[in-house]
Amino acid sequence: VFITGGRDCVALVWDIRSRQQISCLEGHTNTVYSVLMQENEPQIITGSSDCTIKLWDIRNGQLLNTLTHHKKCIRDLLIPDKEYSFISAGADDIKIWSCPEGKYIRSIKGGEGIINSIALNRDGVFVSGGEDGKLFFWDYDKGEIFQKIKVPIQPGSMECETQIFDCKFDMTDTRLITAGCDKTIKMFKQIDEDKEYEDDEEEEEENKKDYYFNSKNKYGINLDENDDEDEGQSDND
Repeated sequence: VFITGGRDCVALVWDIRSRQQISCLEGHTNTVYSVLMQENEPQIITGSSDCTIKLWDIRNGQLLNTLTHHKKCIRDLLIPDKEYSFISAGADDIKIWSCPEGKYIRSIKGGEGIINSIALNRDGVFVSGGEDGKLFFWDYDKGEIFQKIKVPIQPGSMECETQIFDCKFDMTDTRLITAGCDKTIKMFKQIDEDKEYEDDEEEEEENKKDYYFNSKNKYGINLDENDDEDEGQSDND
């Protein structure tokens, strides 16, 4: 089976073989932005712009629980590989919940603006992409931001097209892929902070053209120093 959600406020369960709808999960009062299916439980998780997360039993379509901790729209949900939990990203903050009952565990704070997408690799690097075109990088275990990147938009694009709609790690966990409102897909590849290119000028020049991210406390292109200064001046004002 697979699940779809949309502006009609419901999540639909489909049989992929017969291409027929199996059931309709009704209960949200606004757009369903994200849906998840548990591998170890007959459970569906939905996140909506009505600020709620709902947990469903896929066997009978019964609503199991409604989580109301978020105060703003929920844009994305994610299940980590290494723990029995799920993560929700909203316009207010990021929250972590236990499975299958949906018990609140903790929040990850420090980001800015509306978050559209989140990603987590097996090294514990947690990433969020938002409406402001910024990528934030957390140490997932500590819940601390160690870097942020302002993703440049495609030349010729409008300033309002900075949004990052989606971000995902590849199967190697060494490349981060983003999809933006400027109609581009960007790839950020992991680099070794200790690697030097002094002996190979061509390799050094080639790497200057790429976007980079590092594991844990190194990821970058970072936000420009001018941007940081402007942010500081705004805060002081």
